[in-house]
Amino acid sequence: MKIRELKKLLQEAVKRYVSQEESEYFADEVVETDLRKPPHKKYSEGIIADIKSWQNKSGTFQKLVDLPGFTQYNFNGLGPSLKIKEIHDELERKRR
Repeated sequence: MKIRELKKLLQEAVKRYVSQEESEYFADEVVETDLRKPPHKKYSEGIIADIKSWQNKSGTFQKLVDLPGFTQYNFNGLGPSLKIKEIHDELERKRR
């Protein structure tokens, strides 16, 4: 499978749960990170498990604590990787 095809499959798998922009970011980051890892340390299996967790459960994650310098989430058994960009963006806003 070509990298472009893999990214497209990842985007399609997650765009039900995140925006189009976030699905593109997610696919790019997953593929680029996986390519840089040694073969025995690939993390794509974890990403696939995260996607499946969102497909098999209804519900969303919750923000439990929201302080100026600290935020705590409860993902209710859902894989966190689909929301990494959203969390990153929020932490960056708080940093500023």
